Amino acid sequence: MKKLVLFFIVSVASFGWAGNDLVEEEIPQVLVSNFHYFFPGAQAVQWQKLNNNYKALYLENDKKLEVFYNANCELQEIDREIDSSELPNTYMNRFNETFGTASYTIKNAMVADDFSRMPLYLIQVQKGPIVYSIEFEDYDLKDKILHEQRQNTFIW
Repeated sequence: MKKLVLFFIVSVASFGWAGNDLVEEEIPQVLVSNFHYFFPGAQAVQWQKLNNNYKALYLENDKKLEVFYNANCELQEIDREIDSSELPNTYMNRFNETFGTASYTIKNAMVADDFSRMPLYLIQVQKGPIVYSIEFEDYDLKDKILHEQRQNTFIW
């Protein structure tokens, strides 16, 4: 699971996945069938493979969805872009208590569900030229800055 969370963090941080782009015909048929069964409205799907893991990426209602499968073609995680208004109030209250509201702007928000725990929320907030990624899990703010971005350069 830690590897999947790491995939999620890298994916959200860059809104990309460093995998090889594939066409649907290069994906195992059982995986493609499973994907289209659970996501029947998915169109213009981009497929990627990293090691033996697969990712399907598409837009639904102008929101990005990323669906991750393992080498056995089993669904592992769904990451969905959300509006900041969809973040749980408990998280936002904790964020506001910790960081204040006036100086930060929420740029992006995603929720990841790997079906083994509470959903993981990740937001990118901006203060001036710096973009921070903050992880929310189990109704608590980890108070952990995952990276800083200064003029498109990540500092890890």
